[in-house]
Amino acid sequence: MPKKALLILGLLMFMFLFGYPGGEPQPSIAERINASDGPCHRDTTKGDPKPTYCWLEKKPPDIDVRNSHHESHNVTVQIVQDSTVIYSANDSLESASGGVVNHRLEDVVNEPGNYTIRATLDGQQTDSYTDSVEKIYMGDGGPKWWVRIDEVGTLHVNSIPSM
Repeated sequence: MPKKALLILGLLMFMFLFGYPGGEPQPSIAERINASDGPCHRDTTKGDPKPTYCWLEKKPPDIDVRNSHHESHNVTVQIVQDSTVIYSANDSLESASGGVVNHRLEDVVNEPGNYTIRATLDGQQTDSYTDSVEKIYMGDGGPKWWVRIDEVGTLHVNSIPSM
């Protein structure tokens, strides 16, 4: 069989097994969010766990501040953009006493951009995390970052993995 015929036969076999790549265009993430009941949309067409996307202007992300240490602490959380502090909060966290004390700082950024989340523990220990936020971000419309004091009293700042 000539090479051209084999190529055409292979292409037809691929299209038969995996479907024609054309067809109806899928709605964009923005169109799916707009069609949903709220500011976020859970994409059930994707893997497991199913990703959720939110409009930044309608549901800004939050920061969870967590204490797993047996002592009480004061934490200052700042969000910095282009060397300017655009958000600042002081949070007093009770002793965890074998559990976790969790506070939420809500709606901390509402515009796309690059941000540094900086935290200071009891005026001494600091940590930071730099991240970008798009007009549509992946998250559940709740916490996107956390500031955490672990069991030994060490401060950590990071993003919360999207589900």
